[in-house]
Amino acid sequence: MKVRMSLLGMSVWFVTGGALAQTGEAPAAPASTSAPAPSTAPSTAPAPSTAPASSTAPASSTAPPVSEAPPSSAPASNAAPAAVSTPTGTAPAAAPAAGVPPSAAPNDSGVTMSEIERVEVMDLYGEEGPPPADAAPPPPPVAPKAEPEPDYSSLPQTYHIRHFDAGLGLRVRSLTSSGLNPYLDDPLGVEAVGRLGATVVERAPWGLSVTLEASGFSRQGTARTTDTRLRVLDMAVGAEGRYLLHHRLAAYGRLGVGAELAAMEYGCSACTVHAKGSNWAFLVTGSLGLAFRLVGSSDGRKRAPRGWLFLEGGGNFATQHKGTLEVQDGPNRAEPIDLDSFSTSGGQGTAGLMFTY
Repeated sequence: MKVRMSLLGMSVWFVTGGALAQTGEAPAAPASTSAPAPSTAPSTAPAPSTAPASSTAPASSTAPPVSEAPPSSAPASNAAPAAVSTPTGTAPAAAPAAGVPPSAAPNDSGVTMSEIERVEVMDLYGEEGPPPADAAPPPPPVAPKAEPEPDYSSLPQTYHIRHFDAGLGLRVRSLTSSGLNPYLDDPLGVEAVGRLGATVVERAPWGLSVTLEASGFSRQGTARTTDTRLRVLDMAVGAEGRYLLHHRLAAYGRLGVGAELAAMEYGCSACTVHAKGSNWAFLVTGSLGLAFRLVGSSDGRKRAPRGWLFLEGGGNFATQHKGTLEVQDGPNRAEPIDLDSFSTSGGQGTAGLMFTY
């Protein structure tokens, strides 16, 4: 009888557990089989009155039915887990595997947080990654040192000597010939000078150039109470030797030969007498000077424009000019006017600017 009751109780427990599993409730554990099972006899059946008191049947026929039996005190390990209900058609979110940090779990696009962080680090520090925490900071950038200026005097001086040049200056000229008295009130005069040159031989620090020079002046005076005028134009070709003392300083000497034109005038077209005359003379000129470079490259290896200040002194020698003037207007038109012959020889000093390339 006890065996049958135990089997019946187990069957009821399994049936009840299946029904509760459908509703999401945990089934109660089966009652202990060691306790006497209650009577299953229907309550309408009369209890046998003839049963002896020592019968093994349970003493009370009013035991509660099996369905109302109290919850079992069976250990929790025998209880079935409660089912978790989820909304219909919605799959539960997958939890990261055990031992995987959240940053390694993939997101909706399948890229893990660790990969995103690695890309950001590469953007900041490159493929080598960030420097170690204990690494020393990089040294501050060092500005490049300016190269010292070379010693230009020790460099080749080629284009301080080999060049084309053009110069303009003013010359103070002393005219001491007595034959110039009718034309001059002061023996000292100022004239303009222009010069062109080109180097033909260069053997640093020496150089040799050919030159073309022109100068001229105009002076006025009085002769026999009549106004006079003298115009002189000098033209000479020559050679100039140059020695470079320093890349900024050169010494030179020049010798030229040429011709000089003198034009004399006595009186004027509105005067009582008007006479004119002109003639040529042979000219030799010479000068010594210094040229100091003011602007331009100091590097003699480069052909470049340069500006020089030159100072020179010297003199010229010219043959005599005849003082015969032909009368242009007046009562004595057929007879020339004879004045003293003269020469423009004398000392001279010149200062000016020279440009070379």
